Amino acid sequence: MGYSSALLGAVNSAATTVWCPMSPMSQDKTCDVPAVNAQRPVKAFRAFTLIETLVVIGVIALLLGLLLPTLHAVKKSGERTIEMSAARQLMVAYNAYANVHNGAVLPGYWLQLQAFDASGNPIDTVPGGRYPWRLAPYLDYNFRGLFTNENEVLLERLEYEDPWLYQYVVSLSPSLGLNTTWIGGHQEEGGFLPPESSFLQTFGRIYLTRMSEARRPQQLIVFASARGIDPYQPVGSGVVEGYFRITSPYFTSYRWLSEEFDAGDPPQAYGFLSPRYGGSVVSAFLDSHVDMLTKRQLKDMRHWADQATRPDWVLEPQ
Repeated sequence: MGYSSALLGAVNSAATTVWCPMSPMSQDKTCDVPAVNAQRPVKAFRAFTLIETLVVIGVIALLLGLLLPTLHAVKKSGERTIEMSAARQLMVAYNAYANVHNGAVLPGYWLQLQAFDASGNPIDTVPGGRYPWRLAPYLDYNFRGLFTNENEVLLERLEYEDPWLYQYVVSLSPSLGLNTTWIGGHQEEGGFLPPESSFLQTFGRIYLTRMSEARRPQQLIVFASARGIDPYQPVGSGVVEGYFRITSPYFTSYRWLSEEFDAGDPPQAYGFLSPRYGGSVVSAFLDSHVDMLTKRQLKDMRHWADQATRPDWVLEPQ
């Protein structure tokens, strides 16, 4: 028992002391340290209460509510920049056509016009009558200048899946529509008629056929952001952000079906225009500059017809 008690005492002593270097001035060979087997209190972690959780969720929702409009605005700003760049590319091609054709403007819409694909194959009559395939050679058949943002994705898919539908969509739904009535002519609005036609006898030729004819090229819209209806659209209303033409608010009288733009109205109700950038459209002008026009500015006929003398100008017998 004496030996066991001594051994147990030595163990307990070892658990509470360690050997430390001796100071030259000290004869003590040991120093005290906390016992390694001492019990330490465990700190308890408190869970969130229901109220605290709801507060956190509310703060996150508030931050998202503040952030999402900013992200949407940044996205639209980027899309607008892309479309404005595309409009400048279109005007480069438009001017290239005029240079090759001795100053003549690109004809607007006429089913007797011919167009060809990149391999030299003729385009069908209706798609060929619209401007995209006739402008394509001056874009090196790179339609990124015609189809921007979401339309570009659709075009890339159709090019490999359905060549005929690709040809059709290229002609029908470019992001920017052409002012065919007043620049280049439109076969359903006094364009390409024989001299003896009653329309020409009454009004004369109403559209520009040459670049040099324009008195106010800096004011005349050539291309603008458009929207139309695609009858081959498999789902939804068939409305797509893109169309081959845009129409002025006045002709022989006011002809838009709506005074104000409403996305729920058919595209023709607002001249096939798409004020998709905060109520404004990307517009390319005959002098080749690109700018944004508001809905109010779009109602001014001086932006549409070179002969217009006031915002509410209408075509009258000569």
